[in-house]
Amino acid sequence: MKWTALDLKNLAALFDDTADAVLNFRIQNRNTLTPLQKDRLTVEFGQLVSLGEQLENLALQKALVEIDGAVADLQSATHDATHALQVISNVQKAITIAVAMVG
Repeated sequence: MKWTALDLKNLAALFDDTADAVLNFRIQNRNTLTPLQKDRLTVEFGQLVSLGEQLENLALQKALVEIDGAVADLQSATHDATHALQVISNVQKAITIAVAMVG
């Protein structure tokens, strides 16, 4: 499967949501958790946030690559359209000359 920028951004959001859930769990259960459990949840929260940020960076890099491709396609289409307009203009001139010669 090829990951798009949107796929990566959505995955990053899931990591962020999971990190929020871990933090909320730690806060809600602070009175019943052992210090070791609290530390472990804090570490897991940090890891989830870090991985989410990495995925967001990948999403941004992927988006920039996708935008570069779109810009190149637009430049090519603009060039083709300009060429088509020049051809139409030349045909129009030829028709005008032919009509003038006949008239």
